[in-house]
Amino acid sequence: MRKSRLLFIPLVLLLSSCNSTLDIGFSNGDTHSAGPDRSTSSKEGGVISYSYMNNASLDNTGLTKATLSFTNINTSKSDIKDEELLMSYLSVDNNILTGVDNPHYVSTKDDGTFFIGADSSYVDGMITLYFNVNIKNIEITAKPYYSISTAFNEETLSYDHDVCIAVNKTGYIKLNQNVNEETNEVPSSTLAYHLEEAAGAVTIKVGKRRAIFDKIDLYY
Repeated sequence: MRKSRLLFIPLVLLLSSCNSTLDIGFSNGDTHSAGPDRSTSSKEGGVISYSYMNNASLDNTGLTKATLSFTNINTSKSDIKDEELLMSYLSVDNNILTGVDNPHYVSTKDDGTFFIGADSSYVDGMITLYFNVNIKNIEITAKPYYSISTAFNEETLSYDHDVCIAVNKTGYIKLNQNVNEETNEVPSSTLAYHLEEAAGAVTIKVGKRRAIFDKIDLYY
């Protein structure tokens, strides 16, 4: 009897050791990939604090307007770091765009979609645009990122919530989220920003997931 008790002690110690190191599933707060375009971990950064503002009312009297549009996009790429490639996607009136820098979570889809942001509320997507003039006012036309999946002859719309955009030192403005789930329509909205200091470098930041960009109007 005494010998059997001695044999039992190492078994207890072994089980205790296993219990202290074995982890099954996900810890509290962790997430994992959940379908197309969902590859960024929500644990990649810290919690971001967003300061929101209302859509600005712009006075563009006497200013020159240039429109930045997105062209030549026929492949799907994620988190593009190649600045020369990004420049090939950007077409701007009046040849005022001179370069791009610091891209984070800038991506494309083969249907011509250009979007900024990650599938995470813990990181911001961003890009800095450089111009040979000082930009005073900006209007960004964009919509929340969305996708439509088809299964059993039914289409299901998925879209990002609470998407917001900031420019330079401005606060964030939320995109319109009046989605028509019956017709699978995700409307665009135009966000207006007045820069307190006109600048040749414009940094666009997208928070709480992703935004699809239609165009950017620049006033200088």
